[in-house]
Amino acid sequence: MRGDLETLEYIWLLAAGFLIAVVATMAGIGGGVFMVPLFYFTGSPINVAVGTSKFIIVFISVTSSVVYSRARKVDLRMGSLFMATMIPGSYLGAYLVPVVDPDILRVFIGLFILAYSIRLIYRYIKTRNSRVEGSSEAHRVELTPVKWVLAGLIGLATGLVAGLTGTGGGAILVPAMTMLLGVPIHEAVATSMYSMLLAAITAAFRHHLNGDIDYGIAPLFLVGAVLGAIVGPRVSLRLKPQNLRLVVAVVLGVVAVRMLL
Repeated sequence: MRGDLETLEYIWLLAAGFLIAVVATMAGIGGGVFMVPLFYFTGSPINVAVGTSKFIIVFISVTSSVVYSRARKVDLRMGSLFMATMIPGSYLGAYLVPVVDPDILRVFIGLFILAYSIRLIYRYIKTRNSRVEGSSEAHRVELTPVKWVLAGLIGLATGLVAGLTGTGGGAILVPAMTMLLGVPIHEAVATSMYSMLLAAITAAFRHHLNGDIDYGIAPLFLVGAVLGAIVGPRVSLRLKPQNLRLVVAVVLGVVAVRMLL
């Protein structure tokens, strides 16, 4: 009986890792919004749930970035700028935790993400009814000096919010890239997955030193997550921009609701 139970546990870990990574990499987020409550409600202390999630996100980010890069969807220059500016933003956010109420900020960010999700759904319905795909998806956006500065500020703000609230950057980066910089949805998702890599590695290393990573469940979950991080981008790349927008809208809608509740 115990052997059967262990087999079911292995299958559950593999399947959960796979499904979460598929969804996360299609939407341009790390997947922590799904992994943390999953680990927590199955018995892990909250600090271990967060630490194990960050550890797995490193591999999801690396794997999906490779797949997206081979398809030439990652804007390496913009993603590297996001990486660089998210570091001081995260530090500043952590420093301001005693000053700024993270719950209030979480509500504002949740409402922003929810509004973006609703906007994407509206755009999907409008595009579907007209059967005309917007021309903005046809090419990669050229960044002017003004947009470079704006991109740096977006990375700084993303790191600040992440440091204050403990959320990942993807749920903020994808809306900011599409709305403020005019980045096509496929490139926004791909660049978001690449941009979170350095922050994920730094956080995972800190959690490792703190002993907050459950290396008992992480390996099996990680196998499923890596496979999902290969499949997710491939599915994403096959979708038309309007259909990918719908996927992103649904996933970010779930993220927003979790932040608001």
